[in-house]
Amino acid sequence: MTELTLEKLRSLVDLEIDEFSLEDFRRRHQIAGDSPNFHQYIQKLLEQKYIKRVRRATYRKVKIVKPIKIFGRERRPIISLNPPVDRETLEPLSFFNDIVLRQGDLWMLSGFKNKGKTNMCMNIMAENLDKKPILMGNEYTIMGEGGEYEPSPRFLNRLDSMDWVQWVNEQDEERFELLPVYQDFAEQIRPGGFYIIDWINLPGEYYMISPILEEIKRALGNGIAIVVLQKNPGVDYGRGGNPSKDFVDAEILLDPYGDDPTMTMLTVGNVKETRTPIMGHKFAYKIKNGVKIIDFREVVKCGNCFGKGWRNNRPCDVCNKLGYVDKPI
Repeated sequence: MTELTLEKLRSLVDLEIDEFSLEDFRRRHQIAGDSPNFHQYIQKLLEQKYIKRVRRATYRKVKIVKPIKIFGRERRPIISLNPPVDRETLEPLSFFNDIVLRQGDLWMLSGFKNKGKTNMCMNIMAENLDKKPILMGNEYTIMGEGGEYEPSPRFLNRLDSMDWVQWVNEQDEERFELLPVYQDFAEQIRPGGFYIIDWINLPGEYYMISPILEEIKRALGNGIAIVVLQKNPGVDYGRGGNPSKDFVDAEILLDPYGDDPTMTMLTVGNVKETRTPIMGHKFAYKIKNGVKIIDFREVVKCGNCFGKGWRNNRPCDVCNKLGYVDKPI
């Protein structure tokens, strides 16, 4: 090749896709091993932060980042999601619209086993079919006998039981999409969609939850997602610990409420933006027939036992050991 110069070497580096080894680089561009100044120019590119050493004799191009224009841009409106509804009173769940939802937001729903995580997701989906929700995760599909994925029997039963919902339009087209995706969720996300991922399994690799959520959030673009995690009772985070909160814009926690298996306590966790102070507020409700949210109301700590459920070594007779009572209207 012609005499190697710094500018010539820079132009050859521009042709590389990402990482490259010096040996392969020389062979591709026919640079002799005894070419004068080669290593000196490589060192110059390192000093100029044009390339970066990733390991011995292997480098990658440094991405050139351009400043983003801030002012003069159109301000994007807040996204409006219709809240789930108490099926007896037909009143919307009161906390829902106090949380501000913006493009690119990721909501986390962390709940104890059988405490209504999928029930909440499906009730949110039912009220927002105009946004063509896309379902993924471990809860909705199974491998059928023919080797193809199909809706799980329990999911189909839930759809049938939610008989107040029109799941198809006038052309008999489904108003939501179901994808058999159990991992690598970000690869299937297209910017601008409304995704419900119920739920993410982390078999012993709980430390992976933060990078998984980061990938999902980056892939959303101007879309939104509700992601479900399993949770142990009495803690304020899903499996994966506090790192599960790193990329979350709003958090909802579901726990048992007393001994009645149909009762659930909902806690509003960390929220980045609210219309009114709502973080830490708690609500109780009953799940009827596995799908209906009923008797939804806000609860507060019992003033007699201070939330412990016991007073003077006896069950509290004000809250019946719940530790909470209905908030006075």
